[in-house]
Amino acid sequence: MKTRIQKIGFLGLLGLLTVGCAPAPYNPPVSQAPSDLPPAQPETPTAPPVQTPPAQTSRPKPQRPPTAQRPYQPPSQPIVKWQQCNALGRGYTPQVTMETDSYFINICQQGNSGNLIYFGQDKFNRDRNLRLPAISAERGFQANNGNTTYTVQQNNNGRWVLTVRQNGRQVLREPAMVAYSNPNSPQEPGSVTLACSGEIGDMVAYTLRYTDEHGFNNVQIQNRNTGQRIATGNLDYVGQNEQGQPIFKGNAGEADFTVVSLQAPMRSGGQISASYDGQWGRGICN
Repeated sequence: MKTRIQKIGFLGLLGLLTVGCAPAPYNPPVSQAPSDLPPAQPETPTAPPVQTPPAQTSRPKPQRPPTAQRPYQPPSQPIVKWQQCNALGRGYTPQVTMETDSYFINICQQGNSGNLIYFGQDKFNRDRNLRLPAISAERGFQANNGNTTYTVQQNNNGRWVLTVRQNGRQVLREPAMVAYSNPNSPQEPGSVTLACSGEIGDMVAYTLRYTDEHGFNNVQIQNRNTGQRIATGNLDYVGQNEQGQPIFKGNAGEADFTVVSLQAPMRSGGQISASYDGQWGRGICN
């Protein structure tokens, strides 16, 4: 009996223990209110910083200051000495001697009836001098150098003009500032009549008449570029300057005109100095 009670007691105790240890029913987790903190961001791997070598500094090269470009200006005075026919040798005589803005020109003849030579000198360039065979042409002379033709002739007003053509096309035309032609041997006073011409400034050309009996007694003023007559006038002898050179004065239109004879008595090839309206210029007689 005791053993049965003991068995029941043991089994009852085991049942109580089993009931007391029964597992609790499953309860799902209660969601919690969201936090104020932002959700965590996944970490992004970053590349290690690139090491840049320090830049090498070099000393700047010195710069020359800019040079101002000046426009080319030809020399105001000739750099070439005017050589005439005797520079070609003995026995050469001048037929025409003239000066233009750019050139010294001589037409020379060997002896009295020998060959003609065109002797041209660039006043501002020593390397551009020409010596060419020449021939007589209408109212002047002509020389050829390949496809280039040089003509020296008198225009309708009796003024000497240099004309240069290449392949028949005119590339230069310059009237003479001073010129004389066919100079003769000195003649006795009383038998000479000369025509003198020259230029004053950029616009005025003049012609004068000279005789041993009356000196310079008539002047004609022309437009240097067109040849149009501007004025005429008469001159009178008024005396001499300190050098003993004869002076003649008068009016040409409304302007004063003065001429000083740089040679007395005047002969072919002699020079004069003339003033028109206060401006001076040189001329030559032939």
